[in-house]
Amino acid sequence: MWSFIAVLGLGLLLSPSAFAEEQTTMKFYDASGEEVHPYTDEELEHYINGGNSFNSSDRLLESKTISTAAVWRKYYFGSVTINYSWFISGGTIWDPDTRSFYNPGAVNIGETSGDDSLTVHAYDEDNTSTPVSTIEIDYGVAGVSVPFTHLSRGESYYFELEGDGITINSGNVWYDQE
Repeated sequence: MWSFIAVLGLGLLLSPSAFAEEQTTMKFYDASGEEVHPYTDEELEHYINGGNSFNSSDRLLESKTISTAAVWRKYYFGSVTINYSWFISGGTIWDPDTRSFYNPGAVNIGETSGDDSLTVHAYDEDNTSTPVSTIEIDYGVAGVSVPFTHLSRGESYYFELEGDGITINSGNVWYDQE
């Protein structure tokens, strides 16, 4: 009888619900490295808990004065392993094949493996020496949508992903048509 109770107790202690679920967090920084809060907690929860949720009919676009009638385009990227940094759509920011994205809405990051943190830098197309925005992401779930509607409109941006041994299965960038 006691062994049954001991096994039952051990089972309750080791059940998945007994462990606190790690929460994904995003921290935003401006060009000078100061932490900023461009989104409300509700907006961030929408992007974090929705995973790869940004799309052309996103209700939060209206709250950022972006026309939902805009013609959104989606740039897809496949599996990539990042050992230090990687620019979306190319190797380096100086590579002529690396492209920028006009009026970005979000960078959607798919399922990852490896390191549990990732940094996304946004560079203004006209000033590539310093990121205009940096977002640090600590993962607790698979897939996250990183919003960029706080960036100045009417501009194009490059995106750099930085991590240490992190593999992303796929992702995409939502951006406005020029």
